[in-house]
Amino acid sequence: MTSNTETEFAELMEKAQAIKFCMLTTLADRKHLRSRPFTTQQTLSDGTAWFYAALESDPVNEINETPGIALIYADTSAGRYLSMSGDAYISTDRDLITRLWSPMNKAFFSEGVDDPSICVIEVKILEAE
Repeated sequence: MTSNTETEFAELMEKAQAIKFCMLTTLADRKHLRSRPFTTQQTLSDGTAWFYAALESDPVNEINETPGIALIYADTSAGRYLSMSGDAYISTDRDLITRLWSPMNKAFFSEGVDDPSICVIEVKILEAE
């Protein structure tokens, strides 16, 4: 589907939140696609999704260079697959970082929510199927 209604976005975002893990694809060096596993922190029915990342990481640098991304979710046990594309933005908003935080994330950010290297990738989904 190239044009999603509000209801479709709400349903797709619920499915993405339930699957939780995705491959986030960026454009590296303005010529190669690179996909990496990410954990969805939260989604909204309007097509917004948030992920934690390290501020000085390759995915963050690539998003700053070219914000167009793809998210691929797969739940093979349920036969559920989602492909989403949109624009990503990097946020260092401490309130947002704190609001999205869960203790599970300490495995990646040892200093917890106060880790200076943590940022949030905010994705605005434009199309999904």
